[in-house]
Amino acid sequence: NAFTTQQPNRKYRCALVTGASSGIGREFAGYRASKGGDVILTARRGEALEVTLKDVTRPYRAPSGKVPGHPD
Repeated sequence: NAFTTQQPNRKYRCALVTGASSGIGREFAGYRASKGGDVILTARRGEALEVTLKDVTRPYRAPSGKVPGHPD
């Protein structure tokens, strides 16, 4: 179950989260980061994704980066 309170499996520490700018994707990204898991965030709405990225990485002092996306 992805929403357990245990630490993420060390073998699979990274999660690719699609739709991370809102809803379940955003909540799951925050949850994974809070448990020490690495996350890769993707979304169609770039500005909303930027907000999510800051909100997810700031509390945990996690490194963040950005890869240029496809222009709309």
